[in-house]
Amino acid sequence: MKPKCGAIRSARERERRTVMKNVAAIRLAAIAGTALAASSMAQTTATWLTATSGNWSDATRWSTNPQVPNNSPGNRFNVFLTPTGPAYDVSLDIPVSIDDLTLDSAAATLRLTGSNSLTVNQAFTFAASRIEGASYTGTMRVKGHSTFQGTQLDAIGDAFFDGGIDFIGAAADDINDTCVVHGGNGSWTGSRDIRLNGTTELMILRGSTFTIASAGTLSWNQLGSMGALDNRGSIIKTTGGTTNFTDVQFHNTGTLDVRAGAVVA
Repeated sequence: MKPKCGAIRSARERERRTVMKNVAAIRLAAIAGTALAASSMAQTTATWLTATSGNWSDATRWSTNPQVPNNSPGNRFNVFLTPTGPAYDVSLDIPVSIDDLTLDSAAATLRLTGSNSLTVNQAFTFAASRIEGASYTGTMRVKGHSTFQGTQLDAIGDAFFDGGIDFIGAAADDINDTCVVHGGNGSWTGSRDIRLNGTTELMILRGSTFTIASAGTLSWNQLGSMGALDNRGSIIKTTGGTTNFTDVQFHNTGTLDVRAGAVVA
């Protein structure tokens, strides 16, 4: 199995690049904001049509045929992978950048094939579905906010969530053999569990906040070299009850602020 985040590049380099990209994005937004508002840039809704497997680049699979959802200067896409029915795969066979993504179907798996990357520039809603990499080479980045509800991430090279993740709902989330880099503000609510399986690492970046309002368990499945939580930012526990980090390495160079209840690591 692939080692954790440090094997790709140092954690400090990850943070430095993330900060630089965020600063650059803010500067570009400030410069381009007026022009974008004036341009009336269209956003197109693109829906995967049926619960059948296919490649992202196949326009016939999309409601936008003959267009394939991939942002261009004149068009931006809000993408829905939501058909229910028999299990199906959507294979990301090209690099893709889109505005928003909703992946919400227990039948659906989004596969990042080869070294192709997925960039979601705004919001990502991820529910009851699966995203799978190919030999840890696929990369995804969400620049806006993300919501996870009963999901599964498998063997993705790098997964960057610059705007934070809210783990919500009643079903557990499984993150398997993936380096998850968490920026911005995120949270964990309810009694649901988060399972860091295999060689997974969840890294809370310096300057980001992760609020725990849960009595659930952060755990590892006893396979691989032990899952890890690396806190370089701020973890805040805000509700009563005990949150357990069970068989998970906890590296804390940031702040752990327990305002209610307890955290047992």
